[in-house]
Amino acid sequence: MRAAAGWVCRAEAAGELEGNTGALVAEMRGYICRLVPEVRALARGRTSGDVLSAIASIGADEAERRLGARPGSQPDAHSRYARKLAMAVISLCDQHESLTRTSAP
Repeated sequence: MRAAAGWVCRAEAAGELEGNTGALVAEMRGYICRLVPEVRALARGRTSGDVLSAIASIGADEAERRLGARPGSQPDAHSRYARKLAMAVISLCDQHESLTRTSAP
């Protein structure tokens, strides 16, 4: 997931995504739909007031907001939208790793 999302970010920065965004957006959306519940479950399993849990919950909220957003009408809007979704995937991967790497206090 992280590698695919990283590729989307690099390709968008290089202007190489146009015409290929539909499948990439669907892939990134699928990753987000899979990661959000996993991150939320890991966060709920930690003690109340845990900082990593709070950060992960905020990241999951933001990823869900991005799922609800739609690309604009500018020529590069679809590639920018794919990059934003990819950045959410990377963030969720980071949160997932943080929550599984550390034990709850």
